[in-house]
Parts: sequence; structure tokens; C-alpha cells
Amino acid sequence: QLKAMETDIVSVTEHIQRLERHRARLQCDLSALSSSLAPVRTLPQDVLLEVFTCLVRDHGSTSKPEAAPWVLLKVCHQWRQVALSSPSLW
Repeated sequence: QLKAMETDIVSVTEHIQRLERHRARLQCDLSALSSSLAPVRTLPQDVLLEVFTCLVRDHGSTSKPEAAPWVLLKVCHQWRQVALSSPSLW
């Protein structure tokens, strides 16, 4: 009977580990979905450009890759496109 219990414990432990891995994958998926629904993703391009323009005016340097407008290129595809298509930032 003790051997059967130990076998059950191993089986349950393995099942718990599988469930924990599955939960971790689901949490990653949820995090990715949540970021895609962030309000900043729904801003029109002209609003983004206005924000970018203020950032460059106050903190910009075309010679420093960690400064605006360069840093804007690394955020997401939409920001990269807006920044690259806006000569006023450069």
C-alpha cells in the first residue's frame, strides 16, 4: 500500500509540473495579448508624431543611439514607421 501511495505521489507531482508549465505558457500568451490591447496602440499617427516631436525637442540627439528619435525605432513596428516617415524628427 505504501508503494502504491508513493507511485500516486510521483504521478500527481508530475501532473502538477505539467500544469505549472501550461500555466506559465498561458501567462506569457496573456501578457502578449494585453500589450497588444494597450491604449497607446490605438493612438492615431498624428498624435504619436506630436508626442515624438515633443520628446525630440526636449530630449533628442541624432548622434546618440540611446536618445530620441533613435530609441523610438526600437519600441514597436508602428512607432518605427511613424518615426522614419517623419523628417521633422531628424
